[in-house]
Amino acid sequence: MAEPERLIYLEDFTDEVMPCAPTLEAWAAWLAKPDPEYTRDAAAEDGETFKAYVDYVLGDVRVDRDGDGALTFTPPPPTGAEIFAKRHHEGGEGWDAEYMAETPEDALDCLDADDFPVWLACIKNGEQGLLVRFHADGPRCEVLFEAPDSIGGA
Repeated sequence: MAEPERLIYLEDFTDEVMPCAPTLEAWAAWLAKPDPEYTRDAAAEDGETFKAYVDYVLGDVRVDRDGDGALTFTPPPPTGAEIFAKRHHEGGEGWDAEYMAETPEDALDCLDADDFPVWLACIKNGEQGLLVRFHADGPRCEVLFEAPDSIGGA
């Protein structure tokens, strides 16, 4: 299995719509400039820290629904997935927050048969209680504290 994709979220700026990709590089570039849409009238201060957490995308699966309503998965969902989120399209990077749940069935229960196939991101909750520090040189961000628990069954 491929390495899980690590997604880093800064708590103050994470909502259904995010200002940038959830990577340290993207956060650094975004924090280096003002963004009035997120009530940031100035760039982040050098050395400023932000509360953060991590999720891991363990993989994507294609989901089909047969005439009886049963779901089939290609490939099967990876072991350890705790959240399932409907992608906007095959190979998509984001997902639709309205279609997220702890089971694939719950994530997709509002879809009609003609909405299929769909693709699900299979996500595992990662480290919580992290701090990310912004550095103006670069710019760059670094993780200051990482929780001791690993992603386990990934």
